[in-house]
Amino acid sequence: MSETEQTKQSCPSKSSKVAKETRRKPYYARRDATKIYLFEHFERWRTLLKELGLKTDKELAVTLLDNFCITRKEVNEVCTQTVNNLYEDMNMEILEQHLLTNIQISSPCPEATSAPLMTSTPLSIKRSSQSTESILTRSDSEQLPLKRRCLAYETECNPILPESSQNSPAVDACQEKETLIASEKEDETLTATEKDETQTATEMPSKDSFGLFVFFSRSKYPPAVDTSQERETLTATEMPSNDSFNIPPPLSDVLQMNVDDLEKTSLVDDVFNTIIGGYDLDPDDEDSKEPEMDSGKESSKTNVDPQSAVQDDKCITYCDRLLELLYQIHGLKCKVSSCGKRLDYRKTFSGTCFIVSWRCSSGHFGGRWSSQPKCEGLRAGNLLLASAIALSGNSFTKVGFLFRIMNLKYFSQSLFNQYQNLYVAPAVDKYWKSMKSSLWDEREGQDILLSSDGRNDSPGHCAQYCTYSFADMEAQSILNMNIVDVREVEGRKSPNMERIGFERGLDEILTSKMVIKEVVTDGHLEIGALMKNSPKYQAIKHQRDIWHGAKIISKKVTNAAREKGNEDLSLWSGAVRNHFWYSSRTSAGNVDDLKDVWIGLLHHVVNEHSWILDEGKAQGKCAHAPLTEERDKPWLKKNSSAHNALTKIMMDKRFLNTLPYYTNFRHTGFLESFHNNLLMYCPKRHSYSFVGYKLRNQLAAIDFNMHRNREIATTADGTPRYRAQYSKKTKRWRPVALLKPKAYSYIPDLLVQIFQTRRSVPGRVDQRIVRSAEDPRNIAANIAIIPRPTVQQLLSEHKSRFTTE
Repeated sequence: MSETEQTKQSCPSKSSKVAKETRRKPYYARRDATKIYLFEHFERWRTLLKELGLKTDKELAVTLLDNFCITRKEVNEVCTQTVNNLYEDMNMEILEQHLLTNIQISSPCPEATSAPLMTSTPLSIKRSSQSTESILTRSDSEQLPLKRRCLAYETECNPILPESSQNSPAVDACQEKETLIASEKEDETLTATEKDETQTATEMPSKDSFGLFVFFSRSKYPPAVDTSQERETLTATEMPSNDSFNIPPPLSDVLQMNVDDLEKTSLVDDVFNTIIGGYDLDPDDEDSKEPEMDSGKESSKTNVDPQSAVQDDKCITYCDRLLELLYQIHGLKCKVSSCGKRLDYRKTFSGTCFIVSWRCSSGHFGGRWSSQPKCEGLRAGNLLLASAIALSGNSFTKVGFLFRIMNLKYFSQSLFNQYQNLYVAPAVDKYWKSMKSSLWDEREGQDILLSSDGRNDSPGHCAQYCTYSFADMEAQSILNMNIVDVREVEGRKSPNMERIGFERGLDEILTSKMVIKEVVTDGHLEIGALMKNSPKYQAIKHQRDIWHGAKIISKKVTNAAREKGNEDLSLWSGAVRNHFWYSSRTSAGNVDDLKDVWIGLLHHVVNEHSWILDEGKAQGKCAHAPLTEERDKPWLKKNSSAHNALTKIMMDKRFLNTLPYYTNFRHTGFLESFHNNLLMYCPKRHSYSFVGYKLRNQLAAIDFNMHRNREIATTADGTPRYRAQYSKKTKRWRPVALLKPKAYSYIPDLLVQIFQTRRSVPGRVDQRIVRSAEDPRNIAANIAIIPRPTVQQLLSEHKSRFTTE
C-alpha cells in the first residue's frame, strides 16, 4: 500500500468531520453559555483554588456563590441605607463594563506584551485558505457580542511567515484529526507553553495556522510594553473550536492571505535585521464612542475634521508626564458620592495613540483620555503617520528603526499595510488620475511631442517591475505612466518589459484628443521595430534621444582605444561624442546633411579641413575657425591603426542606418531627472509589491509635475545663485543653477483626501482586502519559472564550498 493511501485511511474524510462537528454543536452551545472569562484575575482564581483544597473550577465557583449569598444576606440586615444604595448601583451592567475595560489588548509582536500570555486552545488550529474564507468571515465575527470575542494573537513576531513552512495536505489532515480529538475531551485543563523569542523561522507555525490567546496579567493595570519580563507558562481552560463560535483571525493572518504587502524583504531589512515592534488597533477603540463618565466631566476633545487632523500642531511627549497631569486634574479618589475609593489608572496603546482610562475598584468609571483625537472613526495620528511615510518616500522599516531608537510607540506592519491599501493608495491614485486628466484636457487638439523612457525597479537585468513614462517634451510634464510586471512577459525576461510598457502607454494616450505627431525614445530595438511595422503608429514620427546615441558612440571609441596601437584614440573620445551632437543639431531635419557633417570628422582628426563629397560633386570643409599650431591633443595619422578603428566605428552600416532617427535633435534629459525623483520614493535597493510600487511611482510623478517650473534662486539683491559642481568623469568643474526650494503645497490637500477616503471605504481597518484586477498575482503567485520545492528538499540538495562533509 502506498504512503498516500495509508494517509487517506488514517485520516477521516471531510464528511465524517462535518457530521461529528454537527453532533457536537449542542454540547458546544451549552458549554459556551456557561463559560466565564477571568482575564487578569485568573492567577488569583488558581491561587484560591489551591488554598481551599478544591479540585475543580466548578467546586470553587459554587463555594464563592454560596459564600456571597450568605454574606450579602447578612450585610442587608446590618448595613445602613447608604450601603444598600451602593450595592444597588453596582448592577451587572457596571460589573460587565468593568470586566471588559480590563482586557489586555494584544500586540502583533511578543516584545510589545508584558503580561504572560494565556492560550485557551491547546493546539494550533490548522486551516486552509478555503476554509478560512468560508468559516472565519468578518461579518460573522462582528455579529458576536463583545464579551464573546477573543483577541487572536500569533506566537511569533514576524507577520509574514515563510511559505516553505507549510505542511502537506496529508499532514494537515492528520493534524486536524488530532485537533478534533483533543476538542472532544470535556472539562480538561491544559498547559500552553510560550515559544522562545529566539525561535527560528522554520519553527514557526505555517501560514494557514493561528493561535487563539486570551490575555491575563499579574498586576491590576500592567504596562502595555515591558520587554524585561520573561513570559511564563500558565494554564487555561479549553476554548471551543467549532463553527458555532467564529473567532476573527488575527490582523497579520488576514494580511498574509489577502493583502498585497507594501514592503517585502529588501536590502534595508537585511542591513537593519531587527524586529520593528508595534501595536495593532485596540478593538474596543476603533469606531467606538467615549464612555459616559460618572463624574459628568469631559476629559478631552474626541473628534476632529480632516483639516484639523492635518494642520493641528503635534509634538513628542513623555507618557509619565501625561499621567502626572491626569493625576493632578482628576485626582486619586473616586468622585462618586459615598464612594471615595482609590482610582486605578490604566494605560494602553492603539498604534501610536496613548490611551489612559481610570476607575475605582467598585466599578465606577472615572474617565478616558487619549493623546490623539479621532477623525472619521480612526485615531488621526495613526493614519497621518502611515500617510506621511509614503508621501515622504520613507519606508516602514526605516521609520520604525528610528522610533525604536527613541523608544517611541509605533504601529505594527500589519496595521501600516492596511492603512496604505485601504486609504493612502486609493487617495493617491485618485489624485494622480485627476492631475493626468487635467493635463490631457489642457492639450486637447494640440500637436504634442512625446518623450518617453523606461525605468526598472532594480539594477541589472533581473527587474520585477518596469515603469514606462510619457511626457510632454515642451512643457516637461509627465502625461502618463505604465507599470509592467515581469510575469506579463513571455519567458519572464525583464528586458522585454519595456516594449509592453511603451505600447500599452502609447495606446492609452492615443485614445485622448491630443494629436501625437512625434515620439522620442531611446535605442530600444523592439520599440523601433514596433514603430516601423505597426500600422496604428504610421502617422507618428519616431525619433531617438541624441544622448543615448552619443553615449553608444563614445563607449565604442573608448573600447577601441584600449587595443594595442590605438592609444591615441582615447584623447578623441569626447570630441567624437560632441561632434555627433553637433551633426544632429545642424542637420535641420535632413539626414544627408547629418551624414556629411558626421563623416567629415574622419578628415578633421588627420588635420584635413576640406575634402570632396559625393564623388567630386560637392566640397566639404570644417566649420571651425583657423586653428593655432599649439595643440594639447595630437592629430591621428591617416590610415593608422587608430584612424582605421575610428573609421570602422563611424562608417558602420548598422549605425548609419539609424541616423534618420537623430535628424530632429531630440533630448530627453528631463526624464532622467524624473527617474532620479523616482529613486527618492522607490529606491532600487528596496522591493515593493504591486500596490506599493504603483503608489510610489504616482507620488513621484505628482511631485515632479508640481515642481517642474521652479525658478532660479536669487540673492537679496536679485542676483541668480549658482554653485560649482565637479564631475568625476570629465574631471572638470561646471556651474549649476540653484533652484528655489520645493513647497510641496499639494501635501495638505492630499492628506485631507486620504482622511476623506476613510469615509467612503466601508468596514473596519482590519477587514479583508480584495485583490485588484490589475494585480500581477492574478497571473502567477510569484515570478519564479519553476515550481517551488520544500525547504527540506533544498537542504538535502544543497552543497557548500566551505564544508568538507
